[in-house]
Amino acid sequence: PEPLFPVDPANPVFERCAVVGSDEFDGVGPDLDPTVWDRVVRAESARHVVGGGVLTIPTYAAGVAGSPLPQQELPAGPWQVTTQVTIDVGARFQQAGLLLYASDTVYGKFGLGQATPGKRLEVVYQNGTTSRQDTEPPAVLEADTVWLR
Repeated sequence: PEPLFPVDPANPVFERCAVVGSDEFDGVGPDLDPTVWDRVVRAESARHVVGGGVLTIPTYAAGVAGSPLPQQELPAGPWQVTTQVTIDVGARFQQAGLLLYASDTVYGKFGLGQATPGKRLEVVYQNGTTSRQDTEPPAVLEADTVWLR
């Protein structure tokens, strides 16, 4: 079978990023590495766990403005984020993805989620009362795992 993500044999660390801020979630214990993750918004209600090279975040009965959010500071120079997300969708509006978060009302997100018409890849930008969302996000009905960059 084809790989789920492109390979680069010339890059010895392609499958394991070694730059500051990277996390392979291979530490000991259920907690995020505090040298990589600066804070968790609403940490008191967080239920995420680390284990087996995976960060598992349960879906919460709240949107961005009510969910615990593990965070890192943005680096000073150019950066990119790449992650593999898997979601077992059980209800509408559950989602997994990346969130560029400034506040509960200013953020951008890119993810895989269950919308009214089915599972979709979505890009959303929220700035106060102004919101922009893909008008027709691509359906990915069979996908439970995707790579996001």
